[in-house]
Amino acid sequence: MPLFVFYIIQFEQYPRSAHFLLVILTFVIADLIARSYFQFTTKSKHRNLKTQAVAGLVVGILAMIFFNTHALTKISTEVFLSNLIFVAPISLIHWSIGKYIDKLNKKKLETSTEKTLLSDLKFITNVINPQRDIYEVINNKISDSYLNVMLIDAPMGIGKTRSIMEAKSTFIENNWNWYYGDCDEMQDENSVSFEPFLEAFKDLLNIEEFTDRSQHMENLSGEAVKAIADISGAGSDMISELKRDENRSMTEICIEILDRLEASQNKTVFFMEDLHWIDPESYAFLKHFMKTVNRSEFIRRNLCIVLTTRNDKLNKYRGVSSKKILEDLSLINQNVEIKILVEDLLNEESFNVRDFISHVSNQNEQFKIQD
Repeated sequence: MPLFVFYIIQFEQYPRSAHFLLVILTFVIADLIARSYFQFTTKSKHRNLKTQAVAGLVVGILAMIFFNTHALTKISTEVFLSNLIFVAPISLIHWSIGKYIDKLNKKKLETSTEKTLLSDLKFITNVINPQRDIYEVINNKISDSYLNVMLIDAPMGIGKTRSIMEAKSTFIENNWNWYYGDCDEMQDENSVSFEPFLEAFKDLLNIEEFTDRSQHMENLSGEAVKAIADISGAGSDMISELKRDENRSMTEICIEILDRLEASQNKTVFFMEDLHWIDPESYAFLKHFMKTVNRSEFIRRNLCIVLTTRNDKLNKYRGVSSKKILEDLSLINQNVEIKILVEDLLNEESFNVRDFISHVSNQNEQFKIQD
C-alpha cells in the first residue's frame, strides 16, 4: 500500500490493474508458503509429504525473494503479470503433486498385504474370550431404563481391537446392529469432520460425509421428533426452526441416526475406538450424541456405547483419557433427568497375558518353546 501511495503522489494516477495483479501474486505466494508450512508441521508418518512440504517452503521463499527484488522494481501491469505467469504454475504444480502423493499413500495403506507370523495365529481365547467377556457382559448388563456406556481401558498392543472384532460375529448372529468407528492418529487439513461417526454410520445414512441433514427431517419418526423437541424446546414448528439454524447440524445428524436405529427394532452396539486420538470436534459430537439418544426411550433401552482408550501414564495424547471421559459423563449426568449408566467393560487385568507365550507356542511350531 505505501508503494501505491508514493506512486499516486508521483504520477498522479492510480494503477488499478497493477494493484489487482499484485494482490493475486501476493495471495499465490502466501498460499504456497502457508500450505507447505502447515503440511510440514502436521504430524504424519509419510516422509514424502514432509519432503514435498520442505520443497514448497524453499520454492515459496525463493519466489518471495524474486518478487521483492524484481517485481517491485517497477510498478506496472506487465511486470506483475510476468511474475504471476512464473509463480502461479509453480504453486499449482506443487499442489497437484501433493494431491498425487496423498493418493499414493492412501493406496499403499489400502492395498498393503504384508503379513507377520503372528497375524496367522488363531485368536487365543485363553487370553480373553470375546464371547464371554464382551458379548455376554453387554447382553446381560444392558439396562431396561438407562443408556449404557461401557469403557475399555488397556495398554497399547494388548488386544483391544482384535477382541472387539472377534466379538462382532457373535453380536451379528444374535441380531444386534453392529457399528464401529475409530479415531485417526494422523490428521491433516483434509481430515473429514466427525470421522469416527462417519466410519460407523455412513452405510446406515447412505452418505460419504456429514453435511446439512435438515432436508430429511420431515421423515423422522415420533421417537426422533420427541428427542429433538426435548433438546430444542421447540413447539409444533420445531423442524422448520431447525432448518434455519446451522448451529444445530450435530443434532440433526444425531436425530437421523436415532431414527434409523429405531426403525430396525434391534439392539445396537456402537464401538468407538482410540479416544486418546479423538479430535475436539468429534468429542463434542460424541457427548452431544449421548445426550440426544438418551432422550429416546427405545434407543436408551437398546443401545450400548463402548469407548476404548489407551492406558498409558507415561505419554500424553491429543485426545481424552478414561478419567476425562468419566468426569465429562458425570457432568452430563448432573444436567439430565435420566442418567447415563457408565461401567467398565475391560481393563488391563481382563487380559491373561501372562500365559500368552505358552499359548502361542502350542499353536505355532515356529514359536515352539523348547522342553
